[in-house]
Amino acid sequence: MKKLELILIFILLFLSIVLGIGMGVLISSFENTTDISSLEDFRPEIPSKIYDRNGILISEIFTVKREPVTFEKLPKNLINALLAIEDDQFYSHRGINIKRVFGAFIANVKSKRITQGASTITMQLSRTLFTGREKTYTRKIKEAWLSLKIEKKYSKNEILTLYFNQIYFGHGAYGIEAASQFYFYKHVQDLTLAECALLAGLPQSPNRLSPIKNPLLARHRQERVLESMVKHKMIPPNDAYDSFQDFWINFRLQMRSPSQSVYKLTENRAPHFVEYVRQKLERLYGSKRIYTDGLKVYTSLDLYQQGLAEQYLIEGLERQNEIHKNITKIVKENLDKKILDSLDMLSLIYNLETLDIGAHKDEERILTYLGDNILAPLDMLSSLFSADQVNRILQRSFSIKKSTGDFQTVEGGIIALEPKTGYITAMVGGSSFSEDNQINRAVQIRRQTGSGFKPYIYTAAIDTKIFTPATIIVDSPVIFFDGEKQWIPDNYGGSYRGKVRLREALRRSINVITAKIVDRLGVDVIIKYASGILGITDPEKIRERFPKVHSIALGVVELSPYEQAKGFATFANKGKEVTPISILYVLDRDGNLIDNFEAELRKDQMSRGEKQIISEQTNYIIIDMLRDVLRPGGTGYRAAQQNEFDKSAAGKTGTTQNWKDAWFTGFTPDLVASVWIGFDRNSISLGRGQAGGVVAAPIWAKFMRDALKDMPSTWFSRPRGVYAVKICRISGLLPTEMCDDIMTELFLEGTLPTEYCYDCKGGKEDKSFNIDIFNRKKSSSDRFLNKKIEKDNLFDFELNIEEYEFPGDTTTPIFPEDYNSEDIDSGENREPSLEYSPEDLETAEISEETFNEIEPETAEISEETFNEIEPETAEISEETSNEIEPKLKIIIDEKEVPVENTAPDETQYIESPPE
Repeated sequence: MKKLELILIFILLFLSIVLGIGMGVLISSFENTTDISSLEDFRPEIPSKIYDRNGILISEIFTVKREPVTFEKLPKNLINALLAIEDDQFYSHRGINIKRVFGAFIANVKSKRITQGASTITMQLSRTLFTGREKTYTRKIKEAWLSLKIEKKYSKNEILTLYFNQIYFGHGAYGIEAASQFYFYKHVQDLTLAECALLAGLPQSPNRLSPIKNPLLARHRQERVLESMVKHKMIPPNDAYDSFQDFWINFRLQMRSPSQSVYKLTENRAPHFVEYVRQKLERLYGSKRIYTDGLKVYTSLDLYQQGLAEQYLIEGLERQNEIHKNITKIVKENLDKKILDSLDMLSLIYNLETLDIGAHKDEERILTYLGDNILAPLDMLSSLFSADQVNRILQRSFSIKKSTGDFQTVEGGIIALEPKTGYITAMVGGSSFSEDNQINRAVQIRRQTGSGFKPYIYTAAIDTKIFTPATIIVDSPVIFFDGEKQWIPDNYGGSYRGKVRLREALRRSINVITAKIVDRLGVDVIIKYASGILGITDPEKIRERFPKVHSIALGVVELSPYEQAKGFATFANKGKEVTPISILYVLDRDGNLIDNFEAELRKDQMSRGEKQIISEQTNYIIIDMLRDVLRPGGTGYRAAQQNEFDKSAAGKTGTTQNWKDAWFTGFTPDLVASVWIGFDRNSISLGRGQAGGVVAAPIWAKFMRDALKDMPSTWFSRPRGVYAVKICRISGLLPTEMCDDIMTELFLEGTLPTEYCYDCKGGKEDKSFNIDIFNRKKSSSDRFLNKKIEKDNLFDFELNIEEYEFPGDTTTPIFPEDYNSEDIDSGENREPSLEYSPEDLETAEISEETFNEIEPETAEISEETFNEIEPETAEISEETSNEIEPKLKIIIDEKEVPVENTAPDETQYIESPPE
């Protein structure tokens, strides 16, 4: 007997030693591998937040949706609900509930597998933070050990706070605040008793017990939580019953799709802009940091302007979609009726396999039947019964229907920025932002700008001093050669206007005149100016993006709305470089500054000085010419007038061949905006007559009207070196007393006119020679016929038919052209080319005899007046001066005198700029 006792004692001693050594090794390994002191610096993954310039939240960037809260914000009912269902002895144990552990151990041994758990709230927290969810005894032992360490270091309230901020509640919601907002659209402190009970029951199995996916299971779990709270005398039975009944009577969560999550429901008030900023942040800080570190990113966006841009762009796109839909329907119906059946018959008769019209017709008919009778009802049923597989099939069916070309969607983009600061204040990149529509058309697309490119060409024309706004160029047919290729520019509608001043040519967007300017200056000069204004400085990119062809005059260069807005911002910034900026500064989760990009930009600008891209004088003349676009007769006037935009502004329309792209870019001293409308597939037309002034300009006008409604109308003051001179509107030269139509025009130093008008010699009643005698006088019936023909033909790129000016009672004389197409190497400091202004052959050379016949009042320039002009234009020989009568003077002014409106309408804009 004693021997048996000794053996048993030995065995127990051996087991104790082995168990002790094993536990020691296990504990030692736990001590070495896990240090809960990391909880002191525990930084849970939280979203980064994107704010606008006024500190208003735009959106969040995250992989885990979590909003940490303090213990004080946790409702008492929420804490009690969790304790009642998960750990009713939480405040009495030290991290491990021994009674529950043994009970669970016995149950698991009996079933020969792990069927029950004995986890306390502290053990659940350690599992979430450190051990994972693998069902093994080793993991449970380690979990228990870590729980003891956590309980030793932290208070119960701190443990509960960590738990509620870390635990997963389903549908992508981590932490109680994110769950509260996702399920009930409210903050955690505002939860009702029943809502607290429902959320407290979710951590056991968030997906299975979701009230959205499985309302019945969630209801049973919530009922158990409330019963447990009553059992532990945390709440009265009546409160539990009333709260439960009220909750399910008003329950509406089942109406939301089961596939919804915090990711899909996260508010994003500027999705294209947020994605634009996110890409920048990712390049700066890396993906992990921007998704998990809770950065606070303050941007240049103005949410008010963003809302306007989105509203008016979508309205414009809906309008264009309806127009295109109607056009497509008419074309398709006529195609089916008049062509397809005939082609089908021919393919059958002659066995033309390539003309498989029958198969096409069958496919179209099947898709039409599906769309009208099958897809829509199924879509409704799938939504009601949450049939995910049916939804996926339907989406594929709709995409097949769309891909057949039955209907393509019109898209567009709008971007706005402040020229003085470079702030991007609004950015909308399309009709929507979704999984299958994420192109940011405000930034990522590049399309030909059509006439929207002309301001860069006219800038070169004025700055080289080869042209002035008063330069006369003949609008007549011409041919150019790019190598062996010939190019014949044509005006919209095929009409030509004869002699036209440069200002008028830009206002009316005359293609032939722009092409002649390009030919005179040379394509290299145009590229130099355009790339400089647009900020494209890399030589390789310049060669790649700016084709060296004469057709550059019609905007074959492809730009994005972002680039076009940046280029026009240079005009709005008095010719100075504008650097667009979207991210102003970034803070960490604790509010410490990480980067201040705006401060760095301003410091750099101060150190190197503001870069003057265009001289202030040239810039002023260009923006004054662009101002005419929004005045009567200009291509943007109607859009501005009809949409009640009445502030001082300048801009330019643009339309590409076959109406594939419609543009409008315009500005005031305070804001620049660029609008593009078109199709993602560049081969599709918007429809006959859908030009920039009709499609894009109204969107721009509405946006600018509301964006600037609280700001006064201002304009730029005229800089020194820009002269306002009275000229004859007909000839662009100095007026005589015979000139009935006189206007004020702007000139750079060294380009003031020095010749007098001879087109108006003798006045209307005293023409020494009238070329019109060789032309039959038009009758009223002729004019009526001309108008009808014009309306039946294509109208001007930038004009509605009502804006078109028809000929008067006499035909326009044909003026032979004295045109110099020689290219130039450089555009710096060139004197005006007086020979370039084409004149009537009858009046091109005035003999001394003829000159003496001119009225004596038209002759003299006083010495005093000439001294006000630049020296190079002021010297007149004594002999010449004596031949001129002493009454006519150059009317010149350097004061703040606005240039008169050049439009032919009776309304004249005479606005004095502010001092």
